[in-house]
Amino acid sequence: MNTKAQNSRFPFFEQIDQGINQMVNDLFQQDSAAHYSVPVNGWERDDSYVLKFDLPGVPLEDIDLQVQEGLLEVSGQRSSPDVEGGRVTLDERPTGSFQRRLRLAKGIDVSKVDAELDAGVLTVTLKKLAESTPQKVQIRTGTQSP
Repeated sequence: MNTKAQNSRFPFFEQIDQGINQMVNDLFQQDSAAHYSVPVNGWERDDSYVLKFDLPGVPLEDIDLQVQEGLLEVSGQRSSPDVEGGRVTLDERPTGSFQRRLRLAKGIDVSKVDAELDAGVLTVTLKKLAESTPQKVQIRTGTQSP
């Protein structure tokens, strides 16, 4: 379900939004199977990829992060707020289980994944493998022996 309002008066911003979504999908080949969707932004740096997942109201102990076989998976549970002594009059925040899977780009060092939860945002930094440096290859002529 897409909750974003489409505003045809500003097609430029819609194109930017679509472009960013396509970039994230292309980079990480999104494979999402969730009870509700977890918004994520992602970008590339020279030495890493960075992903930011919006998880407001989800405590650290209810979040699971795994990297395995080229997939990064964020899953967990958001509980309904306790309304002891009251009644719910507005209920728009999704509750229940969530799961977000992203296929990782090639060249990620899975032993150097860093994750931090701050103010309801889970930031995952995926370090790139150190690229091998080019080596100069000496070319022989047909008269030289190996």
